[in-house]
Amino acid sequence: MKILHVLSDTNIGGAGILLLNCLRHFDRSEFDIKVVLPRDAELVDRVKDLGYDVIEMKYGHDASYEKAATRELKKIFFSERPDIVHTHSSLSARIAAKKCRVPLIFQTHHCAVVPPKYKTVFPFKNAFGAINNYLSDKIIATAEAAEDILVMQGTKRSKIITIANGSEPLRRTSDTEKSALRKSLGLTDSNFVFSMIARLEPVKDHRTFIFAAAEAARTHENLRFLIVGKGSLEDSLRSLAADCGISDKVIFAGFSSDVAPYMNITDVNVNCSFSETSCLALSEGMSLGLPSIASDCAGNLAMINNGENGLIFETKNSEMLATAMITLAENPTLLEKMRQASKETFEQKYTAAVMTKQIEKLYINEYAKKCKLKGKTANAKPL
Repeated sequence: MKILHVLSDTNIGGAGILLLNCLRHFDRSEFDIKVVLPRDAELVDRVKDLGYDVIEMKYGHDASYEKAATRELKKIFFSERPDIVHTHSSLSARIAAKKCRVPLIFQTHHCAVVPPKYKTVFPFKNAFGAINNYLSDKIIATAEAAEDILVMQGTKRSKIITIANGSEPLRRTSDTEKSALRKSLGLTDSNFVFSMIARLEPVKDHRTFIFAAAEAARTHENLRFLIVGKGSLEDSLRSLAADCGISDKVIFAGFSSDVAPYMNITDVNVNCSFSETSCLALSEGMSLGLPSIASDCAGNLAMINNGENGLIFETKNSEMLATAMITLAENPTLLEKMRQASKETFEQKYTAAVMTKQIEKLYINEYAKKCKLKGKTANAKPL
Protein backbone atom coordinates (compact mmCIF):
# COMPACT_ATOMS: atom_id res chain seq x y z
CA MET A 1 0.00 0.00 0.00
CA LYS A 2 1.54 3.30 -1.10
CA ILE A 3 1.12 6.22 1.30
CA LEU A 4 2.23 9.86 1.13
CA HIS A 5 2.35 11.88 4.33
CA VAL A 6 2.16 15.66 3.82
CA LEU A 7 3.25 18.23 6.40
CA SER A 8 3.70 21.95 5.69
CA ASP A 9 5.60 22.95 8.85
CA THR A 10 9.15 24.20 8.41
CA ASN A 11 9.95 23.84 12.12
CA ILE A 12 9.55 20.77 14.30
CA GLY A 13 6.39 21.05 16.38
CA GLY A 14 4.02 18.52 17.85
CA ALA A 15 2.76 17.35 14.44
CA GLY A 16 6.30 16.70 13.24
CA ILE A 17 7.26 14.76 16.34
CA LEU A 18 4.07 12.74 16.06
CA LEU A 19 4.89 11.88 12.44
CA LEU A 20 8.42 10.80 13.39
CA ASN A 21 7.01 8.57 16.12
CA CYS A 22 4.73 6.86 13.58
CA LEU A 23 7.51 6.45 11.01
CA ARG A 24 9.64 4.57 13.52
CA HIS A 25 6.95 1.93 13.99
CA PHE A 26 5.24 1.47 10.61
CA ASP A 27 5.43 -2.04 9.17
CA ARG A 28 7.52 -1.38 6.06
CA SER A 29 6.72 -4.77 4.59
CA GLU A 30 3.05 -3.68 4.48
CA PHE A 31 3.37 0.03 3.71
CA ASP A 32 5.44 1.96 1.13
CA ILE A 33 5.67 5.42 2.67
CA LYS A 34 7.12 8.71 1.45
CA VAL A 35 6.93 12.09 3.18
CA VAL A 36 6.23 15.42 1.47
CA LEU A 37 7.80 18.39 3.29
CA PRO A 38 8.78 22.00 2.61
CA ARG A 39 12.24 22.40 1.15
CA ASP A 40 14.85 22.75 3.90
CA ALA A 41 12.33 22.04 6.65
CA GLU A 42 13.90 20.97 9.95
CA LEU A 43 12.15 17.62 9.66
CA VAL A 44 13.74 16.64 6.33
CA ASP A 45 16.99 15.18 7.67
CA ARG A 46 15.29 13.45 10.57
CA VAL A 47 12.86 11.67 8.23
CA LYS A 48 15.73 10.66 5.92
CA ASP A 49 17.68 9.34 8.91
CA LEU A 50 14.80 6.91 9.51
CA GLY A 51 15.27 5.57 5.98
CA TYR A 52 12.29 7.20 4.25
CA ASP A 53 12.28 9.10 0.97
CA VAL A 54 11.38 12.79 1.23
CA ILE A 55 9.80 14.87 -1.52
CA GLU A 56 10.68 18.53 -0.90
CA MET A 57 8.24 21.28 -1.91
CA LYS A 58 8.99 24.77 -3.20
CA TYR A 59 5.65 26.19 -2.06
CA GLY A 60 3.30 25.93 0.91
CA HIS A 61 5.79 26.57 3.69
CA ASP A 62 3.94 26.95 7.02
CA ALA A 63 0.65 27.46 5.17
CA SER A 64 -2.33 25.15 5.29
CA TYR A 65 -3.54 26.54 1.98
CA GLU A 66 -1.58 28.13 -0.86
CA LYS A 67 -2.68 28.03 -4.48
CA ALA A 68 0.83 27.38 -5.80
CA ALA A 69 1.28 24.56 -3.28
CA THR A 70 -1.93 22.92 -4.48
CA ARG A 71 -0.65 22.94 -8.06
CA GLU A 72 2.71 21.54 -6.97
CA LEU A 73 1.06 18.78 -4.93
CA LYS A 74 -1.16 17.79 -7.87
CA LYS A 75 1.99 17.11 -9.90
CA ILE A 76 3.46 15.07 -7.06
CA PHE A 77 0.33 12.98 -6.64
CA PHE A 78 -0.03 12.36 -10.37
CA SER A 79 3.59 11.16 -10.43
CA GLU A 80 3.52 9.05 -7.26
CA ARG A 81 0.01 7.52 -7.63
CA PRO A 82 -0.51 6.91 -3.89
CA ASP A 83 -3.27 4.73 -2.46
CA ILE A 84 -3.55 7.07 0.52
CA VAL A 85 -2.62 10.71 1.09
CA HIS A 86 -2.37 11.41 4.81
CA THR A 87 -2.20 15.13 5.55
CA HIS A 88 -1.38 16.90 8.77
CA SER A 89 -3.76 19.86 8.53
CA SER A 90 -2.66 20.70 4.98
CA LEU A 91 -5.74 21.95 3.11
CA SER A 92 -3.69 22.28 -0.10
CA ALA A 93 -2.83 18.59 0.04
CA ARG A 94 -6.43 17.52 0.54
CA ILE A 95 -7.64 19.66 -2.36
CA ALA A 96 -4.88 18.33 -4.61
CA ALA A 97 -5.58 14.74 -3.59
CA LYS A 98 -9.28 15.18 -4.34
CA LYS A 99 -8.56 16.62 -7.77
CA CYS A 100 -6.17 13.75 -8.49
CA ARG A 101 -8.77 11.20 -7.35
CA VAL A 102 -6.47 9.65 -4.79
CA PRO A 103 -8.41 6.62 -3.45
CA LEU A 104 -8.25 7.66 0.22
CA ILE A 105 -7.58 11.02 1.88
CA PHE A 106 -6.80 11.05 5.59
CA GLN A 107 -6.21 14.03 7.82
CA THR A 108 -4.81 14.19 11.34
CA HIS A 109 -6.42 17.04 13.27
CA HIS A 110 -3.91 18.16 15.89
CA CYS A 111 -5.82 21.09 17.36
CA ALA A 112 -8.80 21.37 19.72
CA VAL A 113 -9.78 24.85 18.52
CA VAL A 114 -10.49 26.49 15.16
CA PRO A 115 -7.75 28.95 14.16
CA PRO A 116 -9.24 32.48 14.01
CA LYS A 117 -8.24 32.89 10.36
CA TYR A 118 -10.75 30.19 9.35
CA LYS A 119 -13.60 32.28 10.77
CA THR A 120 -12.74 34.85 8.10
CA VAL A 121 -12.00 32.44 5.28
CA PHE A 122 -15.06 30.30 6.01
CA PRO A 123 -17.64 32.69 7.51
CA PHE A 124 -20.67 30.51 6.96
CA LYS A 125 -21.91 28.19 9.69
CA ASN A 126 -20.61 24.63 9.37
CA ALA A 127 -18.53 25.51 6.28
CA PHE A 128 -15.46 24.15 8.08
CA GLY A 129 -17.23 20.84 8.68
CA ALA A 130 -18.56 20.71 5.11
CA ILE A 131 -15.02 21.06 3.76
CA ASN A 132 -13.82 18.27 6.06
CA ASN A 133 -16.68 16.02 4.98
CA TYR A 134 -15.95 16.59 1.29
CA LEU A 135 -12.14 16.46 1.34
CA SER A 136 -11.45 13.74 3.93
CA ASP A 137 -12.35 10.07 3.99
CA LYS A 138 -11.21 9.81 7.60
CA ILE A 139 -10.04 12.38 10.12
CA ILE A 140 -7.86 11.28 13.00
CA ALA A 141 -8.59 13.38 16.09
CA THR A 142 -5.74 13.19 18.57
CA ALA A 143 -8.10 13.55 21.54
CA GLU A 144 -11.81 13.39 22.31
CA ALA A 145 -11.73 17.17 22.76
CA ALA A 146 -10.64 17.58 19.15
CA GLU A 147 -13.35 15.17 17.98
CA ASP A 148 -16.04 17.13 19.83
CA ILE A 149 -14.91 20.42 18.28
CA LEU A 150 -14.95 18.89 14.80
CA VAL A 151 -18.50 17.61 15.29
CA MET A 152 -19.66 20.97 16.64
CA GLN A 153 -18.41 22.55 13.40
CA GLY A 154 -20.36 20.18 11.24
CA THR A 155 -17.93 17.33 10.56
CA LYS A 156 -19.74 14.00 10.47
CA ARG A 157 -18.84 11.88 13.47
CA SER A 158 -18.66 8.85 11.17
CA LYS A 159 -15.71 10.54 9.46
CA ILE A 160 -13.73 10.82 12.70
CA ILE A 161 -11.68 8.34 14.67
CA THR A 162 -9.89 9.30 17.89
CA ILE A 163 -6.32 8.03 18.24
CA ALA A 164 -4.35 9.59 21.10
CA ASN A 165 -0.87 10.93 20.42
CA GLY A 166 1.81 8.41 21.25
CA SER A 167 5.38 9.08 22.35
CA GLU A 168 8.64 7.21 22.35
CA PRO A 169 9.80 6.58 25.92
CA LEU A 170 12.58 9.03 26.64
CA ARG A 171 16.00 7.62 27.42
CA ARG A 172 17.27 7.82 30.97
CA THR A 173 20.50 9.77 31.21
CA SER A 174 23.40 8.87 33.48
CA ASP A 175 24.12 10.65 36.74
CA THR A 176 27.24 12.10 35.11
CA GLU A 177 25.25 13.54 32.20
CA LYS A 178 22.60 14.93 34.52
CA SER A 179 25.23 16.55 36.73
CA ALA A 180 26.98 18.12 33.74
CA LEU A 181 23.75 19.55 32.36
CA ARG A 182 22.65 20.92 35.72
CA LYS A 183 26.00 22.62 36.12
CA SER A 184 25.83 24.14 32.62
CA LEU A 185 22.41 25.59 33.47
CA GLY A 186 23.53 26.96 36.81
CA LEU A 187 21.55 24.42 38.83
CA THR A 188 22.71 22.95 42.13
CA ASP A 189 21.77 19.61 43.64
CA SER A 190 19.35 21.37 45.99
CA ASN A 191 17.32 23.03 43.21
CA PHE A 192 13.81 21.68 42.55
CA VAL A 193 13.09 22.08 38.82
CA PHE A 194 9.77 22.81 37.10
CA SER A 195 10.09 22.51 33.32
CA MET A 196 7.92 23.79 30.50
CA ILE A 197 8.88 22.29 27.14
CA ALA A 198 6.89 24.01 24.40
CA ARG A 199 7.07 26.48 21.53
CA LEU A 200 7.31 30.05 22.78
CA GLU A 201 3.98 31.05 21.24
CA PRO A 202 0.83 32.60 22.78
CA VAL A 203 -1.25 29.39 22.90
CA LYS A 204 1.30 27.78 25.26
CA ASP A 205 0.90 30.62 27.81
CA HIS A 206 4.42 30.90 29.21
CA ARG A 207 3.32 34.18 30.81
CA THR A 208 1.23 32.31 33.38
CA PHE A 209 4.22 30.01 34.04
CA ILE A 210 6.48 32.99 34.73
CA PHE A 211 3.93 34.78 36.94
CA ALA A 212 3.46 31.57 38.95
CA ALA A 213 7.23 31.11 39.18
CA ALA A 214 7.59 34.57 40.65
CA GLU A 215 4.92 33.81 43.26
CA ALA A 216 6.35 30.41 44.24
CA ALA A 217 9.94 31.67 44.35
CA ARG A 218 9.07 34.32 46.96
CA THR A 219 8.85 31.69 49.68
CA HIS A 220 10.94 28.88 48.17
CA GLU A 221 14.43 30.02 47.21
CA ASN A 222 15.47 26.60 45.86
CA LEU A 223 12.87 26.46 43.06
CA ARG A 224 14.03 26.87 39.46
CA PHE A 225 11.97 27.19 36.26
CA LEU A 226 13.28 25.74 33.00
CA ILE A 227 11.88 26.78 29.61
CA VAL A 228 12.89 24.66 26.62
CA GLY A 229 11.82 25.84 23.17
CA LYS A 230 11.98 28.75 20.81
CA GLY A 231 9.40 31.04 19.26
CA SER A 232 8.18 34.55 18.59
CA LEU A 233 7.71 35.45 22.29
CA GLU A 234 11.22 34.77 23.54
CA ASP A 235 12.29 38.40 23.95
CA SER A 236 9.05 39.44 25.65
CA LEU A 237 9.20 36.45 28.01
CA ARG A 238 12.77 37.23 29.00
CA SER A 239 11.68 40.80 29.71
CA LEU A 240 8.74 39.55 31.77
CA ALA A 241 11.04 37.37 33.90
CA ALA A 242 13.26 40.39 34.47
CA ASP A 243 10.29 42.58 35.39
CA CYS A 244 9.18 39.93 37.89
CA GLY A 245 12.66 39.91 39.43
CA ILE A 246 13.36 36.24 38.69
CA SER A 247 15.81 36.36 35.77
CA ASP A 248 18.21 34.32 37.90
CA LYS A 249 15.58 31.63 38.48
CA VAL A 250 14.03 31.28 35.00
CA ILE A 251 16.33 29.45 32.58
CA PHE A 252 15.78 29.77 28.82
CA ALA A 253 17.49 26.74 27.28
CA GLY A 254 16.40 27.34 23.67
CA PHE A 255 15.24 24.70 21.20
CA SER A 256 16.51 21.14 21.51
CA SER A 257 15.82 18.25 19.16
CA ASP A 258 16.51 15.94 22.10
CA VAL A 259 14.49 16.88 25.18
CA ALA A 260 15.46 13.77 27.14
CA PRO A 261 18.39 15.40 29.00
CA TYR A 262 16.15 18.25 30.15
CA MET A 263 13.33 15.93 31.20
CA ASN A 264 15.83 13.86 33.20
CA ILE A 265 16.75 16.84 35.38
CA THR A 266 13.11 17.86 35.81
CA ASP A 267 11.12 17.23 38.97
CA VAL A 268 7.71 18.34 37.66
CA ASN A 269 6.51 18.81 34.07
CA VAL A 270 4.27 21.87 33.48
CA ASN A 271 1.74 22.61 30.73
CA CYS A 272 -0.07 25.96 30.70
CA SER A 273 -1.71 25.77 27.27
CA PHE A 274 -5.01 27.40 26.38
CA SER A 275 -5.67 24.47 24.04
CA GLU A 276 -4.27 20.92 23.78
CA THR A 277 -5.33 17.62 22.34
CA SER A 278 -2.99 14.98 23.81
CA CYS A 279 0.23 16.80 24.61
CA LEU A 280 3.44 15.05 23.56
CA ALA A 281 5.50 16.85 26.19
CA LEU A 282 3.20 15.47 28.89
CA SER A 283 3.33 11.90 27.59
CA GLU A 284 7.11 12.07 27.11
CA GLY A 285 7.45 13.22 30.71
CA MET A 286 5.19 10.39 31.83
CA SER A 287 7.55 7.90 30.16
CA LEU A 288 10.16 8.92 32.76
CA GLY A 289 7.61 8.93 35.56
CA LEU A 290 7.35 12.72 35.81
CA PRO A 291 4.32 14.15 37.61
CA SER A 292 2.62 17.02 35.76
CA ILE A 293 0.88 20.27 36.56
CA ALA A 294 -1.44 21.12 33.69
CA SER A 295 -4.08 23.68 32.74
CA ASP A 296 -7.68 22.54 32.64
CA CYS A 297 -8.15 22.58 28.85
CA ALA A 298 -9.97 19.49 27.65
CA GLY A 299 -6.97 17.63 26.23
CA ASN A 300 -5.00 17.96 29.46
CA LEU A 301 -7.96 16.81 31.55
CA ALA A 302 -8.02 13.58 29.53
CA MET A 303 -4.35 12.89 30.35
CA ILE A 304 -3.94 14.14 33.92
CA ASN A 305 -6.04 12.72 36.74
CA ASN A 306 -5.96 15.44 39.38
CA GLY A 307 -4.24 14.16 42.51
CA GLU A 308 -3.11 10.91 40.89
CA ASN A 309 -0.49 11.50 38.17
CA GLY A 310 -0.44 15.28 38.56
CA LEU A 311 -2.38 18.39 39.47
CA ILE A 312 -4.78 20.52 37.42
CA PHE A 313 -5.09 24.31 37.63
CA GLU A 314 -7.48 26.77 36.01
CA THR A 315 -6.18 28.11 32.69
CA LYS A 316 -4.46 31.51 33.12
CA ASN A 317 -4.68 31.23 36.94
CA SER A 318 -1.08 31.85 37.98
CA GLU A 319 -1.92 31.85 41.71
CA MET A 320 -3.44 28.38 41.46
CA LEU A 321 -0.43 27.18 39.47
CA ALA A 322 1.95 28.60 42.08
CA THR A 323 0.04 26.80 44.84
CA ALA A 324 0.30 23.52 42.90
CA MET A 325 4.05 24.06 42.44
CA ILE A 326 4.57 24.62 46.15
CA THR A 327 2.39 21.63 47.05
CA LEU A 328 4.53 19.22 45.03
CA ALA A 329 7.83 20.79 46.04
CA GLU A 330 6.91 20.38 49.73
CA ASN A 331 5.47 16.81 49.55
CA PRO A 332 8.00 14.14 48.50
CA THR A 333 5.57 11.32 49.40
CA LEU A 334 2.87 12.72 47.10
CA LEU A 335 5.50 13.32 44.42
CA GLU A 336 6.64 9.69 44.53
CA LYS A 337 3.06 8.42 44.33
CA MET A 338 2.49 10.54 41.22
CA ARG A 339 5.74 9.33 39.62
CA GLN A 340 4.52 5.74 39.76
CA ALA A 341 1.06 6.66 38.42
CA SER A 342 2.57 8.68 35.55
CA LYS A 343 4.71 5.77 34.38
CA GLU A 344 1.74 3.38 34.48
CA THR A 345 -0.47 5.82 32.55
CA PHE A 346 2.11 6.17 29.79
CA GLU A 347 2.61 2.44 29.33
CA GLN A 348 -1.13 1.78 29.16
CA LYS A 349 -2.22 4.63 26.86
CA TYR A 350 0.42 6.81 25.29
CA THR A 351 3.19 4.81 23.61
CA ALA A 352 4.06 5.47 19.95
CA ALA A 353 3.78 1.74 19.20
CA VAL A 354 0.15 1.62 20.37
CA MET A 355 -0.71 4.73 18.35
CA THR A 356 0.95 3.47 15.16
CA LYS A 357 -0.75 0.09 15.33
CA GLN A 358 -4.13 1.83 15.47
CA ILE A 359 -3.24 3.96 12.42
CA GLU A 360 -2.08 0.90 10.49
CA LYS A 361 -5.36 -0.82 11.27
CA LEU A 362 -7.24 2.23 9.98
CA TYR A 363 -5.26 2.26 6.73
CA ILE A 364 -5.81 -1.41 6.02
CA ASN A 365 -9.49 -1.54 6.91
CA GLU A 366 -10.43 1.62 5.01
CA TYR A 367 -8.41 0.54 1.98
CA ALA A 368 -10.11 -2.86 2.00
CA LYS A 369 -13.53 -1.17 2.14
CA LYS A 370 -12.63 1.10 -0.77
CA CYS A 371 -11.42 -1.80 -2.87
CA LYS A 372 -14.57 -3.79 -2.09
CA LEU A 373 -16.76 -0.89 -3.20
CA LYS A 374 -14.89 -0.72 -6.50
CA GLY A 375 -14.90 -4.48 -6.98
CA LYS A 376 -11.15 -4.76 -6.58
CA THR A 377 -9.02 -7.02 -4.44
CA ALA A 378 -7.07 -5.27 -1.71
CA ASN A 379 -3.38 -6.08 -1.44
CA ALA A 380 -3.64 -6.10 2.35
CA LYS A 381 -6.08 -8.05 4.48
CA PRO A 382 -8.20 -6.08 6.96
CA LEU A 383 -7.12 -6.38 10.58
